[in-house]
Amino acid sequence: MVKTGITLHKKKSLFGAALQEGADAVEEHGALTGFLADIIGLLMIGLNALLGLALLLWPFRSKNHNQQEGNPSTAGQRTGDFREPSDHDRLWVLLDSSFRYADMSPSFGQMLGFSRSELIGRTAEYVTPPDFVNFPKLREEIRSAGRKSGYWVYRRRDGRFVLVRYDLTMRSDGMADLYLEPLPVAS
Repeated sequence: MVKTGITLHKKKSLFGAALQEGADAVEEHGALTGFLADIIGLLMIGLNALLGLALLLWPFRSKNHNQQEGNPSTAGQRTGDFREPSDHDRLWVLLDSSFRYADMSPSFGQMLGFSRSELIGRTAEYVTPPDFVNFPKLREEIRSAGRKSGYWVYRRRDGRFVLVRYDLTMRSDGMADLYLEPLPVAS
């Protein structure tokens, strides 16, 4: 019987063949054993998928967790979402209804190497690399959505570039608040 069971089920797995062989002794066609083998196979696939997902996510969680807990200088730093800068590093710009700089924090001008008076009344085109973005289209998107977040590249007075994460929100008075977070860039 053993030899017959194995030769009849060469295409099945060894586990499935063993289950089928045991079922042949109990019932004539082994349908119950086939059903049970299918269920066990699905359970094993599901368990494998869950285990794989857990192992995939674990290094990222433990890396971020250890970095933030183990290093006091990283406490409060951004881990993925935009965070509003604290008062000491706040980069803020007030844009008028024509998207011209109406007011700003001193740190914004310092970041770009310009004085506040040199930037007031100017638009982002003044400190953005040429052809970086389609400004009319972007402004229309902002007006219709009321908010926009993303990344921006500024050109400093000395020609170097500054990469920032920005969060722009339209206000009810037609002006817009722009918050910026400079990002480190490898040189």
